[in-house]
Amino acid sequence: MDLLLSQRIVLEAISNKADTIEKIVKSTGLSKSMINNIIPEFLLLNIIKYKEGSYVLDRETNPKWIQEISKVENVKMEIKEMLSSSVDLMNKGAVVNLRKIYLSEFEEKLLKIELARVEKLIVDLQKNSGVNKDVKDMKVVYWGYSGYGDILNNKVS
Repeated sequence: MDLLLSQRIVLEAISNKADTIEKIVKSTGLSKSMINNIIPEFLLLNIIKYKEGSYVLDRETNPKWIQEISKVENVKMEIKEMLSSSVDLMNKGAVVNLRKIYLSEFEEKLLKIELARVEKLIVDLQKNSGVNKDVKDMKVVYWGYSGYGDILNNKVS
């Protein structure tokens, strides 16, 4: 099950306690008509349920949907969509940096250490981030590196 970014943000909002259409609209920044198109599909697929006037994630009826959307290929699609959108936003103030550099074996080890520190910082910040905040206000942060030749070979093949 591959989800569009708009569908994912709705799920994130619902999991973050946005339980009515109005709260989902506020949290996601999506239009009410878009939310009204997404919600019925999620209800039919038993991804969410409507209970006592609130939308909640349905983890009981069909728990496999969580595993399905977390599959590597689905996460890759989400990352590609986010990176593509981020690049498109560069002229609107988004900060996206890319550098091609040569690294010695020692420098690569240093880079891995620094990236591990960034990872720990991000994990710590996630633990401390508040529930009930608007999903649209979250920041998307990416880091990492890859071999230039590996990227080229992956695109050619």
